[in-house]
Amino acid sequence: MTSIAIRLALPLAAALLPLMVAAPDRAEAADAKAGELKQYKDWVIGCDNTRACTAIGMSPDENMMSGYIRISRSGEAGAAPEIAFIVFPPDDATGKVAAPRVRLSLDAHKEGGLPSGALPLASDGDLYRLPLAAEAGPGLIAALRSAKRITLDLYDGDKKLGSQAISLAGSAAALLHMDDVQQRIGTVTALAKPGTAAADTIPPVPDLPVVTSLPVADMADPLPKAPKTAAKPSSDCMDGTAPYVAFQLPGGASLWGACASTGAYNYAYDYRLFVDGKPGKPWDAIVPGTKRGGDGDVISWLWNVYVDADAKTLNSGFKGRGLGDCGDATEWAFDGKTFAALTYSAMGDCRGVMQEDWPVLYRARKG
Repeated sequence: MTSIAIRLALPLAAALLPLMVAAPDRAEAADAKAGELKQYKDWVIGCDNTRACTAIGMSPDENMMSGYIRISRSGEAGAAPEIAFIVFPPDDATGKVAAPRVRLSLDAHKEGGLPSGALPLASDGDLYRLPLAAEAGPGLIAALRSAKRITLDLYDGDKKLGSQAISLAGSAAALLHMDDVQQRIGTVTALAKPGTAAADTIPPVPDLPVVTSLPVADMADPLPKAPKTAAKPSSDCMDGTAPYVAFQLPGGASLWGACASTGAYNYAYDYRLFVDGKPGKPWDAIVPGTKRGGDGDVISWLWNVYVDADAKTLNSGFKGRGLGDCGDATEWAFDGKTFAALTYSAMGDCRGVMQEDWPVLYRARKG
């Protein structure tokens, strides 16, 4: 099995727990709140404010990085689950696998199953991905009720390179939680607890909150002198760290951050927002339904901030460790006066799940 021993640089669960609070089953767009992450043994699941859910099944070894399965489903009554397997390259790989393929197998199970044969994998950065065909989904879901493990055998053409395992401990509870949040229990659409009720008994999903998004840009170097009411850099920052970062906003507004804390892979800046010629206002935007926590309990700090060059939005995120396979990530939009969250995702378990696969816990749309 592909394995990389891991050690957290800080107590991630404690850092993230204050950010993960439960969202109600029903909510109007104006009252939208972030969902919460739930852990069921080797499975993690999270749902957003539109009842869209993502469940992740991982390696049975908490200290290893290995392949995982991602099951996502939107909250609409007729939505089908989307299933993908993510496979890691072997530890001793010296380059790209020329013809990556995977064979999927289950241990003893009473019903259902998986596609047979060697299935072609698509390269996804340093990893490989297999979206499961829609017609294969029901067989897999049925098998999860009694199976305990999925084995992923990675091949380069006909040459076997190694095996990885996905634990199914917690899968039933995770899918039941998905059914519950999406109000599918007892309906013909449920994954874990189906019944005879028609799909049209499932309530419509709430509308997405609408957020104005004006372009954000990095302020050109060298930066001008920081405004008097900007925060002051801290002595806790490592030598060589930029004392200030700054972002240009429409209408002559700007956002200035002063270095507050640095570590091996997390950089915190204390931010002040300058709008309409007024003194800097401490950053106070949070994801709806969450509260800031962690070291210092300082709301005006943001971690690892950067501008998305395509979306022209501000992004921040906290890394649970240097690999970036756990933590949280938020995309922020500037509406001319302040910032508001567009998306928020998180992963509390550090077992190799890449950020693009983390459960999304909150979403808004650009207006």
